[in-house]
Amino acid sequence: MVPNRDLDMIVSNIGITPDLSAIYTSNSAMHTAFVQVSLKEEHEVGSYEYMERLRRKLANDLAQVSAYFQAGGLVDSVVNQGVPAPLDIQVSDSDLGEAYAIAQKMALKLKGSQNVSDVLIPQDIDYPGLELNIDRQQASLLGLTPRDVVDNVITALTSNGMIAPSYWVDPKTGNNYMLTVQYSNEKVGSMTMSDFRNIPLRATASKSYTPLQSVGQDRADETRQRKWITTN
Repeated sequence: MVPNRDLDMIVSNIGITPDLSAIYTSNSAMHTAFVQVSLKEEHEVGSYEYMERLRRKLANDLAQVSAYFQAGGLVDSVVNQGVPAPLDIQVSDSDLGEAYAIAQKMALKLKGSQNVSDVLIPQDIDYPGLELNIDRQQASLLGLTPRDVVDNVITALTSNGMIAPSYWVDPKTGNNYMLTVQYSNEKVGSMTMSDFRNIPLRATASKSYTPLQSVGQDRADETRQRKWITTN
């Protein structure tokens, strides 16, 4: 939509990494993204015109995508001098599903207004996942605490960077490097539910191992057609 004569740079930020960098992203899950586009200083068409063209193109070709456009720069995003500022509406409820339903109704109503260009609900409660419920009694009999179980699973799938960070200091340069341990990307990418249930657990005060399935049992979730680790 933007010709080369006007386009300078595109930076795509896709998904989210379960580490400290998650604090600095607006993405809510692996299937969300934000794309930053920079135009050349001598661009012939204005930013708002390109935004409108992209808005129409996405609405026609990818109607299932929820898109939100915002101009960049210090003035537009912070000071907003003479530029329409984004309106933030927050819904609070003890029931997350109910709050999301209210937000959807509000978004549908706002989209019908001629004065509203884009509406976005940043939270997403429908992203597929696995729920881990720990049988505390069974875990205690095996010498495991709920924290031991969670730490072992997190380390296997996303590394120990968040729960037990370890650093190595280069003696020549003095630079710090984080050392992490986890399953290889190939192992995680091809992992089956049988592999997941057999993730080895080790108690903090013990050297013995036991599989994850020893502290829970799985059942079929008819809605998502996935296996969930649950308890009796």
